[in-house]
Amino acid sequence: MRPVHYMLALLVVVLWGVNFIFIDFGLRDWPPLLLVAARFTLVVIPAIFFVKYPRGNFRRILLIGVFMSAGQFGLLYTAMFLGLPAGLTSIVIQIQAAFTVLVAPLFSRSSPSRRQIIGILIGLSGLCVIGLSLQASVPIVAFLVALAASLSWAIGNVIARESRRARTVCR
Repeated sequence: MRPVHYMLALLVVVLWGVNFIFIDFGLRDWPPLLLVAARFTLVVIPAIFFVKYPRGNFRRILLIGVFMSAGQFGLLYTAMFLGLPAGLTSIVIQIQAAFTVLVAPLFSRSSPSRRQIIGILIGLSGLCVIGLSLQASVPIVAFLVALAASLSWAIGNVIARESRRARTVCR
C-alpha cells in the first residue's frame, strides 16, 4: 500500500473513535432513540439525491436496515445512555466480528475455521476480562445492551453477505 492508503486508514480509525465522543455529547441532551433517528434523518436527506435505490429483495434490504442500523445504533446509543463510556463502547462493539462468525452458520452453510474459533476465544476472553472489571463502575445492563448491539450488527452483516451471494448466484 502507498502512504496515502495508510493515512486514509488512519483517518477512518480517528473518525470512528471521534464518532463515539459526539454520540456521548448528544446523549446529554437527547434521548438515545431520538438521537439515532435524527442522525439517520440527517444522513438520508442528502443520500436520497446521490445514492441509487438498492436493487434486490426488499425484505432482505429491510432486514439489513433493521439489524445494521436501527438495532445496532439504537442499542449502542441506549448502552451509552445507560452508562457505558464512549471509549469502552467503541471497544465492546467490535465483538461483532466474532459474533458474525458465530451467527453465519445459522444463515448459510459456512462454519468457523479452527483459526477463527481460536480468534473468537481470545476475543471473548478479553471481553470477559473487560466485563468482570466493570462490575463496580458501569451498570452491567449497559454492557449487555452493547453486546446486543454487536449481535444485531453481526446479524445484519450475515444477511448482507448472504444477499450479495444470492444476487451473484442468480446472475
